[in-house]
Amino acid sequence: MDSHSNEVVVDLSPVLKIYKDGRIERLWITPRVPPSLEDPTTGISSKEIIISPNVSARLYLPNQLLENQEAKLPIFVYCHGGGFCAESAFEEVEHNFMNILTSEASVLAVAVEYRLAPEHPLPAAYEDLWTALQWVCSHADNNGQHFGTQMDAWLIHHGDFGKVILGGDSAGANLVHNIAVRAAIHYVEAVKKSGWNGEVELVDVEGEMHCLQIGLPTKLKSEPTRPDPNRK
Repeated sequence: MDSHSNEVVVDLSPVLKIYKDGRIERLWITPRVPPSLEDPTTGISSKEIIISPNVSARLYLPNQLLENQEAKLPIFVYCHGGGFCAESAFEEVEHNFMNILTSEASVLAVAVEYRLAPEHPLPAAYEDLWTALQWVCSHADNNGQHFGTQMDAWLIHHGDFGKVILGGDSAGANLVHNIAVRAAIHYVEAVKKSGWNGEVELVDVEGEMHCLQIGLPTKLKSEPTRPDPNRK
């Protein structure tokens, strides 16, 4: 065996290690759970869908809406955290969190499964979320087939495309922030090209703190991850 095969060149314990021979050892492995027809605690239904060869998602919908084809809910597109290199939309903690969030917020949720570094360095994750958002929004004009994926009935019948929300925790919050900026730029450019005579501009808000983690999704209140010196 090559004497260098066990030499660690990048040590990101307790998440992963990268060896000199190119091997990647993932240390942070969390259990994954399948979607469910009806979560016994929240009454939320979930399912998985493949959006593209690189992107998949788990969709969540209150079970009582399955029989009501007229009911519309805001669409919440969510990205999990994990430092861009760990965790999954399909792991147990994320699944339980999305069940609770979908139930409490009364939304149709789309939890995006994006590619992870270091196997897929950034900006792969950004492009995956952009693909997922485009796929979601393509249902607004019943044109989802251009992704090579069948359109989703939940989004068609229950998605309110006037209320599309982006959210995420930790690295996922960074992803949705950047994709929201990209979407805003596209929107501003489209408005300017439309011939509208009004004014439109992008506003950059500085000083936001790191987002909260979801380790305790049932906790009603959480403290900021960094102390606020002005808080008494």
